[in-house]
Amino acid sequence: MDIQSQYQIWHWAFTFLFLWRSFVMPAAAAAPTKIHNQAALPATIVFSGADPDSSSVPGNVTGTISFRTTGGEINRNWRVQVQSLSGNTFANCPRSIPVSSIRVTCASATADGGTAACAAPFNLSSTLQTLASGMEGSGNAKPYTINVNFVFEDSWQFIATNTACSVSLSYQILAD
Repeated sequence: MDIQSQYQIWHWAFTFLFLWRSFVMPAAAAAPTKIHNQAALPATIVFSGADPDSSSVPGNVTGTISFRTTGGEINRNWRVQVQSLSGNTFANCPRSIPVSSIRVTCASATADGGTAACAAPFNLSSTLQTLASGMEGSGNAKPYTINVNFVFEDSWQFIATNTACSVSLSYQILAD
């Protein structure tokens, strides 16, 4: 067998292996995005009864959720969710008040290098609900910030009390 024939055999062998590896073998999975520097406030919402004729509006609480990611990729998703840890009713209240009387509204959402969108407002529950989501930014140390409002709706329906009623919250930050 001459050199030219050996070269052609090796050339076809390598071409076959390359094509087989490219089309048959799955690509290695990308490393998952890592989440760092998570901060979520408030951890607890406290509402007290108030005279409904007063000029101040009881039960308006603002919050911020922030975090950073490393290893993110533009075609991957992220989302932030919130739920009541107090069950379906406020804690420490003399009367049962449902946590669903708290309206949760995402005021703004930002993602450096990615996209961010607020979810539609919803009533709080003991089930995780999405507050904001979007596509990740690529690279490292990309900051994300979500501003949220918690409003105690129709507080006039409930007996005013000097006892502070509270709801503990849990936030979940997910990135693909």
